[in-house]
Amino acid sequence: DLFLKQLNLKNNFTSEAYEIVLEEFQGEVDLENETGGRLDILIKDKTNGKVIMIENKIYAKEQANQLMRYHKAYIEAELFYLTLFGELSEQYPENCIDNDTKASNKFEYKCISYQNHIVNWLESCQKHTHNRPFLRETLSQYLNLVKKLTNQNINAEMNKELAQLFSESEENFDVFQTVINLQGN
Repeated sequence: DLFLKQLNLKNNFTSEAYEIVLEEFQGEVDLENETGGRLDILIKDKTNGKVIMIENKIYAKEQANQLMRYHKAYIEAELFYLTLFGELSEQYPENCIDNDTKASNKFEYKCISYQNHIVNWLESCQKHTHNRPFLRETLSQYLNLVKKLTNQNINAEMNKELAQLFSESEENFDVFQTVINLQGN
């Protein structure tokens, strides 16, 4: 539910009636007919038949006609292209849409990222795990991994706060200089 909410799709799905399918096989890849392959992640609403497809790309090259093949598997589905930083498909950059624009091509997809969408989703999940410590810690470790992969140094925020603190007064700046000088000795 929190993931659907992150993608602004919560109202499109019946919470109690959807299933998640990983690596759904669509048959052998047929480049001539643009069919086949394995769909990374599907979310299917059993009540109204709506489908969300997510192509997950981390350090992997896009296969030939991959998004078109997946689109053909579920023509009415919403297609998401998930990458570390929200990159466009190399083969279909013109088909990417945001919430305000529509592509005028054969199919369209939305770019989502680990850097923003997945981090925000994991952080919202953590807020709901206060009474489930094992799950909370697992989410925390996964969140740290995603932040590392997306160059979101966990210490960067702390460094920013320290810089602000040291620049607030001359006394704070003097303390900062003293600490720096001590490190050099």
